[in-house]
Amino acid sequence: MVGFCVAVGIALGVYGAVVVCSQCGHEAAEGGRFCSHCGAAVGTVASSVSEVPSEAAPSLTPDPLPFATLVEAAWREDIALARSAVTNKPVVAYLAYRNALAYPPLAPGFLTVEQAEGLAREMRACERALFFGEVGCVTCDGTGKKLMRSAGLSGMEARTIETTINCAECGGRGMVPTLRAASAMRLVYGTAVREAEALWRARGRQAEGGAWLPAALKEALSVRQAAAVRGATAPLCGACLGSGMADCTACKNRGKVPCKAAGCVDGWVTPPTTGKVVRPAKTLCTTCDGVGWVACVTCSGKGAKACTACGGVGMRPVCTACRGEGLAACKKCKGDGCRECKGEGVVLCTSCRGDGRKGK
Repeated sequence: MVGFCVAVGIALGVYGAVVVCSQCGHEAAEGGRFCSHCGAAVGTVASSVSEVPSEAAPSLTPDPLPFATLVEAAWREDIALARSAVTNKPVVAYLAYRNALAYPPLAPGFLTVEQAEGLAREMRACERALFFGEVGCVTCDGTGKKLMRSAGLSGMEARTIETTINCAECGGRGMVPTLRAASAMRLVYGTAVREAEALWRARGRQAEGGAWLPAALKEALSVRQAAAVRGATAPLCGACLGSGMADCTACKNRGKVPCKAAGCVDGWVTPPTTGKVVRPAKTLCTTCDGVGWVACVTCSGKGAKACTACGGVGMRPVCTACRGEGLAACKKCKGDGCRECKGEGVVLCTSCRGDGRKGK
């Protein structure tokens, strides 16, 4: 209890100096040269609080992680999110893969060439779910079966022999892939964007241009690094969402139109009868080879045309103000370095907001 009171007294500055015995630890009389308890010589071991060096209080804030560690951890989180969504939500997975493009420019070399190529293949597979859907096969009317007719004679009577086989166009599935209409593509994309952004916000991410980064990583970015992140995740062409393709209204993105050859009905032509010459009742149409459909001339059978907004490349045009760099000289310090530009002499280009692309 006495020791506690002495400690409190020292803490409050009540005592000027406390003399204790170095041998037995008992308190000695003030001004005494020898311990009254054991007789050993004593000295001052503690003085007023102002003379006692205080230890720094432990910090409650953990030390910040190294920049490269933040980058790799964020990249791994995005790849894990993408792979978990591939099966049920492939477009959300595609957006997570695109978000992961923000990290390689920040830490060059942490991905091998093989890893980068593998991830690119995974992203392209998910990308198809955004650009393509399925429609009923026009060759078999969505049944998966094709009625094959062959013309022949039975005695003097013309007859048609019919056989049902799997449709070669759709492989018997009744459905074929086709480019989504632009309106449908934007609907799918918008829904996936909202879901992906909700997931990133739940993880404490913050927007940096088109990317969503951990708050600590975003705070640590230099101006040039911010421009690199924005450039790597720059929004795609707003008209085609990166597909480089536009709707073909002539064939409704199917790549085929009904055969318009004279007399062709479902790929068969009924020839005229001349005199008493007996002819088969029907013959295969030579224009469509009996299919009833021919390649669309407007889109050359591709089911889509090149996007006129981006010239078919899927990206917005390069910003002419910064030549695609996303940076501009700091007007405040004229390149010498100041607080506004973080001492780098450059700021994000105001024309493209730092992503190096113009327009929307």
